[in-house]
Amino acid sequence: MVNSISYFLDIKLRTVITKEQEDGLSFRVVQINGPDKGGIFVEFCKYFADNNINILDISQNVLRGYLSITFLLDIKDSAINEDRIALGLKQIGRKKDCIVKVNDYRVGQRARVRDLYVLTIIGEDKIGLLYNVSSILHKHRVNIETIQVKVNQKLIYNQFVTDCGEVQSISLLRNELRHLCETLNLSMTLQKEQTFRKNKRLIIFDMDSTLIDGETIVEIAKLLGKEDEMAKTTEIAMSGNSNFSESLKYRAKLIAGVPESDLKKLADNIEIMQGVEELISELKDMGWKIGVVSSGFSYFTDSVKDKLGLDYSFGNTLEIKNGVATGKVVGEIIDSEGKWEIVKELAEQLGLKTDQIVTIGDGSNDISMIKNSGLGFGFNSKEILSEVADGKIEKNHLLTLLLMIGLSETEIDKLFFADKMTSDV
Repeated sequence: MVNSISYFLDIKLRTVITKEQEDGLSFRVVQINGPDKGGIFVEFCKYFADNNINILDISQNVLRGYLSITFLLDIKDSAINEDRIALGLKQIGRKKDCIVKVNDYRVGQRARVRDLYVLTIIGEDKIGLLYNVSSILHKHRVNIETIQVKVNQKLIYNQFVTDCGEVQSISLLRNELRHLCETLNLSMTLQKEQTFRKNKRLIIFDMDSTLIDGETIVEIAKLLGKEDEMAKTTEIAMSGNSNFSESLKYRAKLIAGVPESDLKKLADNIEIMQGVEELISELKDMGWKIGVVSSGFSYFTDSVKDKLGLDYSFGNTLEIKNGVATGKVVGEIIDSEGKWEIVKELAEQLGLKTDQIVTIGDGSNDISMIKNSGLGFGFNSKEILSEVADGKIEKNHLLTLLLMIGLSETEIDKLFFADKMTSDV
């Protein structure tokens, strides 16, 4: 596996090459490799300009101070012949301590019009990961455009920009990659390149087992000695094997008689999921609007909102009379579709498009918002949700969500090499 830090695509230039040009014989590929030093790029560009050589494409990569540049040239109108071009380039190479190779150009098979997706994989470094990932991509006829790898003390960040123009099913590809990552305890996402680059502004979290560690309704049931029954019923509901609204009504009846004082004590002592506070802090600094939309109870979502300083809190209303929970849910129940309706309305009020919304959840009641938002993640999620999500984040990787939402290179470097980014791995 790669054990170095790579900064990819410092420079990349693309020009349109006509079919007539490709059939010609005047294209040459120049490859330059060596220690990165000031003035190398400008020296070669000056040589091309002085000799009327046209630069068609450029790709530059710096890997731990080692430079690699590839030029695609058209020498048809050059002031000097091909042998003198090669001689002059190699002279510059010797002066700059670089190896220079000049090759004939052979047109490849990749399409001009590409359907680009960004694959991001994050977690503890695993030997053979790149082989396993590239094998899956090859099987699905995916062309890898660029690969970027960053490594810090405990974490490896892999980003593939891929052309999926010949892929038969993005869903099948994504799920095969997800199953591989699950076996290796890695987090991943496969998303449209334009979504990855989009300026996102609204992020919505589920509450139970996402922002907080545990299920609040199960914790309430513990007070009445009904923990096992509640946990079993809740697991069935989250797996999509029951009608959610009816299940919630049934579970609310199980907790009838709990004093509000006990609910307040639970709310005051909610255990926030590891990495959440740091994640929310960073998102706030970036100017995001942040909310929690839960099929649980607003008694607890409001508490989480206050603890984390969120902008929005939505949950079902548990009826409380005379200081005691009655076991009834008041008003329309927020189920899977209800969650998405709330998210959609918030986006409309903020003047945001769908692809500027990010959602995170763990169970079947999160399916609608995960499927319909611009970017949806399963967090340590059930299979029924993982199958429709753009990506899956493992339980100890929540803070790495920041690396998957389309930040700039500067922002990614700042976060990736900060001590806090490794603390939850």
